[in-house]
Order: sequence, then C-alpha cells, then structure tokens
Amino acid sequence: MSTDVGCDLEATFGALASALPEDSEEEPGWLKLSAANLPVPRSELVTSRLRMTWGYHLYNDYPVESVSIQVDKATCRHLGLLILSRVFHREPEQVIVHLRHPESKITRLVLKYEWDDEDGSGYVSQPLCFNYYPQLPARHPWWGTAFKPRDLPVLRLTNEEEMVFSPEHFAGRNVAVGFGDAKPSCRMADLFLNAGLEANPQLEFQLEGECGFRGVGFESAEIMIWLPGSLGY
Repeated sequence: MSTDVGCDLEATFGALASALPEDSEEEPGWLKLSAANLPVPRSELVTSRLRMTWGYHLYNDYPVESVSIQVDKATCRHLGLLILSRVFHREPEQVIVHLRHPESKITRLVLKYEWDDEDGSGYVSQPLCFNYYPQLPARHPWWGTAFKPRDLPVLRLTNEEEMVFSPEHFAGRNVAVGFGDAKPSCRMADLFLNAGLEANPQLEFQLEGECGFRGVGFESAEIMIWLPGSLGY
C-alpha cells in the first residue's frame, strides 16, 4: 500500500482518533461522539491509504458480489470517525472520498445519510450521539447477535452517474455508496474503530450476506476488510 502524507482523512480526524480510548477497562474507557466533537468534513476528501476492489465469489455455484477493503489500522479509525461525522452533521448531504491508490478499482467511496421524513408522517428525527466503547472485534463481528438485516450496513456498487443500465455500465462500476441509515452506519463505524485498536489481533473481517455469516443488510455487496499482515492485504 502506498502512503499519502497529505491524507485528508488523517488531517481531518487524526487529532480525535488519537483521543479515542484503547481499553474499556481503563478510565475513561469510553467516549461520547456527537456533532459537538466530531469535525465537519468537507464534501470531498482524498486519500491513497484505502484500496477498494470488487468481484465475485461463489456459494454453491451462485455468484455473490464482494467488495474488498485493504486498509491500515490508523486509517480504519479515521474512516470510522468520518462515517460518524456524516451521521451527526446535517451538512454536507454527502461526502465523497476519492481513492487515489493506484490499484483501487473503486475510485470513489460515497457516504450518504439523510435526516428526512421516512414514513410520510411529517416527523423528522435527528441522531444524538454514539457512545464508543472499545472492544476487540471478531472475524464475523455480528454473527449470532440479535441484529436484524435492516440494522446492518449496506454497500452498493454503481458508477459516477449512478445509472447502471447496460453490461458495460455494470462492469465499469467504480463507485461504492454506503453504509445505510444511522444504525447501520454507526455499526460500521464501530467496527472500523475497533479494527484500528492497537491491541486488535484480528486482521480480517468478513461481512457476508444471507448465504454466509450474516454481516450486511439486504441488497448489499459482501464486505471483506483486510489489515496489514492478513492474506488479502
């Protein structure tokens, strides 16, 4: 993986990342993250410390889309904080992360989350905060939990026009849009924050669909996260 001294993720979130707790057993052991302390990101950021590619693998001859994310621990924490900042700040409406790694097949990661009236009742809710408690994550982080698919992150592949109508459009998708509404996005952010713990020994994470150990929501590509030292990094 190449390095990028001017990484916008580090420049924006590096100071807060250094203040995150590393051990839930030590004081203070947790940190409240909200609009009060999360930086407001620019609508467009650039990094070469994140490589994302996509392809397929098979479940009993059934092809399933899979997105591979190769990322170091520090960038994991910056990315987790970026996801949270998108949830708790109303603006910008979306954040585009331009991926400049030369081997990244996906060149844009788009974070979208809108505070709107989802059921037509006129009621609009606003997320308040996320209390981060550091925990060592598992390879299949939510397997065996009571989470429902709608509570799990979603990553959708598209192109820069977000119009995929032909085989050429389908094959040329270079944009990933994530990670769902507030709960799924916070869950994904929590995973990235925990993956970035210095004490974390787990170097790969598999977020599978309904054919495997459920880790993503409906209509999502599966997500594989690879840290330095793993087979997929």
